[in-house]
Amino acid sequence: MLRVAEAALSEPSGTVRRVISPVVGEEKTLKAPAAEAAANEARYQARVRTVLRSSYSAHWRRMLSPLLGALELKCNNTAYRPVMDAIDLLQHYLDQPLKEGAFFDLAESVPLAGVVPEHWRAAAVVDERGRIECVPYELCVLVALRDAVRRREIWVVGANRWRNPEDDLPADFEGNRDVHYAALGQPQDAGEFIATLQGKLRTSLDRFEQALAEGTTGGVTIVKKRGEPCIRVSPRTSRRSPRAWWRSRARSSGAGAPSLNLRLREG
Repeated sequence: MLRVAEAALSEPSGTVRRVISPVVGEEKTLKAPAAEAAANEARYQARVRTVLRSSYSAHWRRMLSPLLGALELKCNNTAYRPVMDAIDLLQHYLDQPLKEGAFFDLAESVPLAGVVPEHWRAAAVVDERGRIECVPYELCVLVALRDAVRRREIWVVGANRWRNPEDDLPADFEGNRDVHYAALGQPQDAGEFIATLQGKLRTSLDRFEQALAEGTTGGVTIVKKRGEPCIRVSPRTSRRSPRAWWRSRARSSGAGAPSLNLRLREG
């Protein structure tokens, strides 16, 4: 690894095959630490899932039945029908006592696509016999429900923030669609809207890439976190409280405390 670092620093603009490969000798030398890092990441994720399952089944699960009983969930988008079907399935099983390692009945139609992420299926939800374990599946359903509610794809009857998104539209929206779109400054054609948004995104990414190369990002960098690249933003400096700001201003202007108190009350 020391030789790899030295070679990379000596010629940072060179290619891996020309600069790094001659130093390590063989490609499998690089594959070994990469495989080890992937295995460590897999073990870490498995441990996280184990902790989540134990905490959920021992404590939080008892709150799920009354919570779902108090909420009436609706969905206007057929793409999120699997999540709604999964919630209906959960409500049938929540009142039953659950033992560790309990599975759904094989005759049950358990939605997986759009509910259970791929990295959870083989690792925690579906065993080698094709059975689906209840507790990790319920966790995946809750995560999918949270994301859908945040996007307003699934909404809550009687709620305010999470209400039906159709209620946010003007009453005459369908009849005067062109007027409302013109007021928003947006095209009615979905393809045109997406193309414009993609153009803005590409322009912003190109500017960010150029700023990274020039070192003019103001402290924003790309780092590795658990083996995955992520953007790190430099921490912002804390701002002084309004009272401290007024005190410093009063001292610089020679004003006394009564004047400062009067200004604070007026503000």
